[in-house]
Amino acid sequence: MQITHTVSHTSPVPPEIHDLPVMNVPPVERELLSNGVEIVWLNSGHQPVSRISVVWPIGTADVDSAETLALLREMLPEGTPKHSGAEIAGIFEFNGAWTKVTTGRHFTMFTLYALNKTVETVWPLMGEIIMEPTFPEESLARLREKSAAATELSQRKVKVRSSNLIKQMIFGADSPAARIKSPEILRLMERDSLIHLHRRLMLSTPPTIFVAGQLSPSIMQMARRMGESFSFTGLTSMQRTIIPQPEHTGTSREVDRDTDSMQTAVNIALPTIGRMHPDYVRLRAAVFALGGHFGSRLMSNIREDKGYTYGISASMQPSLEGTDIQISCENDNRFTAEVLKETFAEIDRLSTEPMPTEELEVIKCTSVSGMLSMLDSPFSILDHYIMLKSFNLPDDTFCTQQQQLRNLSARDILEAARTYILPAPRLIALAGDPDLQ
Repeated sequence: MQITHTVSHTSPVPPEIHDLPVMNVPPVERELLSNGVEIVWLNSGHQPVSRISVVWPIGTADVDSAETLALLREMLPEGTPKHSGAEIAGIFEFNGAWTKVTTGRHFTMFTLYALNKTVETVWPLMGEIIMEPTFPEESLARLREKSAAATELSQRKVKVRSSNLIKQMIFGADSPAARIKSPEILRLMERDSLIHLHRRLMLSTPPTIFVAGQLSPSIMQMARRMGESFSFTGLTSMQRTIIPQPEHTGTSREVDRDTDSMQTAVNIALPTIGRMHPDYVRLRAAVFALGGHFGSRLMSNIREDKGYTYGISASMQPSLEGTDIQISCENDNRFTAEVLKETFAEIDRLSTEPMPTEELEVIKCTSVSGMLSMLDSPFSILDHYIMLKSFNLPDDTFCTQQQQLRNLSARDILEAARTYILPAPRLIALAGDPDLQ
């Protein structure tokens, strides 16, 4: 018998390319407890893990002292009447759980990640930390000095100094939104100040509790018990302090001079429209094209072509006080003038020349895929809902923005850049020893 082998020389056929469908963000359920605490549920995920975040609508711009809030954040897990700080750390570590306390301009958030099988052990401990911190003097002395030293070290960096300077230029030097932590004030912080802020913030201001993961009925009941355990002291709830950023005109430039620095940190702010404006998504796409990804125009010109900086970025920075486009980089002092020149040249080009089709497709696909990556985890989805609540945005924001990005045209980007970027006031903050000739 003769056996023959037939070899096919047909070239492989690549799969067809399809547009991604509009994806929906999984819905949440909401429950309002009798004491005013709201719980937001997201029952999702394939792993037996969960996350609970307690969010107060108060942050660094709303309190009397940003330094007190910074130390309060560090001191919460340092002890309760039932557990020392070392015992608390040991319990979390042994049970594979971890916590973080974060603060923003208008929020304070205590988050706990845990395995579902250890929730009964670690969730009550989280409630204990929130409701009954003791702020031991020994821990306060250690963390006070550690925080002050870290702040001093950070504020020597030109990147931080430029960032602080641009905030003062945007919001005004005396605005709560422009506060800069003082190492001297940190070192003088007393325990009574922490106790007072804790009472006014965590014991008097109803939070929102966000819970995500594989949520069994018993886990959901535990979250309710935690929410119901908040017994407010009767002190007046703290309120947000939102002072709109002032109107800016023309170009202004300020320099925080450091003759010992070999580099200059550049921050450029362009005040612009807010998140609720109908053109916001189109403008965000224009800013993304300008400096929001590795192949952006600023990166291609100033990094790849000219070699003036290792990296440069542009992004939208929305806040309750106002929204700004911010462009930032660090460069050799000698190149500062050229960096500014080329940055504004790219803004001019984006505002006057229609974008090529290939670049438009990159912008659209990269923006949409970046949005959809949020759907990878129930925890990132939960962060999306926290953001929506913070800015009072509707639940359909995710789908609406996808639709707007998919329908984006080169003319949309040109008009957004021409209308909102090119004529915007230009605030320029430089820290270092820039050559501006």
